[in-house]
Amino acid sequence: SDMHAFCRMGLYSSTVDDQFTHYVKPQDNGNHIETRFACVSDAEGIGLLIKGIPSVSFSALHYTPEDLTAAPFDKLLRRRPETTVHIDYKAAGIGSNSCGPELDRKYAFAEKEFSYGFVLQPVNTELTDTVSEGLTLPESKT
Repeated sequence: SDMHAFCRMGLYSSTVDDQFTHYVKPQDNGNHIETRFACVSDAEGIGLLIKGIPSVSFSALHYTPEDLTAAPFDKLLRRRPETTVHIDYKAAGIGSNSCGPELDRKYAFAEKEFSYGFVLQPVNTELTDTVSEGLTLPESKT
């Protein structure tokens, strides 16, 4: 996708709040593409480790898609205490013609059939090396 032009592969640490961009008209945002693994946890380190097989797109926000769609302005959004995590195979490139040009076809998600996999694993970040664990995939049973 066109997000590759400015996204670097690496290990990052952030908060869910920092993943959200306040657009005047709320819209989906905070997506991470080609993610090998991610960990979303609370202040005590209790959370979920997401492992892509081989990768996923994901986001973690304090808003649901319905929240973003229903609010005509960002000031009307109400932050939820829980975290909404989305895990997807892939995302279309940036650009929806809502405030700029139409999405270039080469960045469109056009697959009619696809398959992908991921592992969800409960985790305590105080007791687990999430980087080592995130890079360890289950053994194939084929």
